[in-house]
Amino acid sequence: MTKTELVAEIAARTGLKQSQVWQTLNSLCEVATERLQAGEDVALPPLGKFRYVVRAARQGRNPKTGETIEIPEKATVRFLPSSALKGRVN
Repeated sequence: MTKTELVAEIAARTGLKQSQVWQTLNSLCEVATERLQAGEDVALPPLGKFRYVVRAARQGRNPKTGETIEIPEKATVRFLPSSALKGRVN
């Protein structure tokens, strides 16, 4: 499902204008991004939680040369689905 399809579906179910749904969805994404950049988790019950994670630095290998290289630490985001969502999907 694309973002456009999601907006159309929500608008049809709620009776809101698609422009209102776009604005709300974009605001949700902006706020979630800001909170994650601040190192906070973002919970969206009953879907799950977006978690800010810092992956530690580690040793890696260049597949072309076989040379050992240092991979620096990296900030990333993980999504942890709720048990309710897992139960409905399975």
